Amino acid sequence: MLKKTMACLSIATLIFTMTENMAQAQDAEPLISNPVQLVDMAARAAPAGVKVNFTMEVKAIGHLKDRIILNSEEDYRDPKNISVDVYPTAEAELVHTLGNDLDPLIKGHRIRVQGTIKRVTVWFFEKGVKTDKYYYQTHILVKNADQIKEIK
Repeated sequence: MLKKTMACLSIATLIFTMTENMAQAQDAEPLISNPVQLVDMAARAAPAGVKVNFTMEVKAIGHLKDRIILNSEEDYRDPKNISVDVYPTAEAELVHTLGNDLDPLIKGHRIRVQGTIKRVTVWFFEKGVKTDKYYYQTHILVKNADQIKEIK
């Protein structure tokens, strides 16, 4: 009887493990490397975001207040640009891991990023007053350095 119970428990554990692994595989986002596809996904999900796992070459780096912005295009206003908005905590972790001057260590390299990508509205201002003119950018917020999985 004990052998039969142990065999049933082993089978139940195996089935549970297989089911759990299948659920995790379904939750994993596929790797995307086409910025236009990412922009489209963010636009369709707007105003909500969509979880993504993607790669991009860092073609330009901007600095905004206390954040660093990694851009997939030379011109951050390009409609197909993806802006990876790295918060100070994540930047500090990256500096600790990679070294003080991140710009030359990241620019021109390919990165893999995981997180939620969103379409954001950028408004134009004239003499400090918001106008009715705007355009969209596509951003992913990186609050933890572990969202950037690799730099090649």
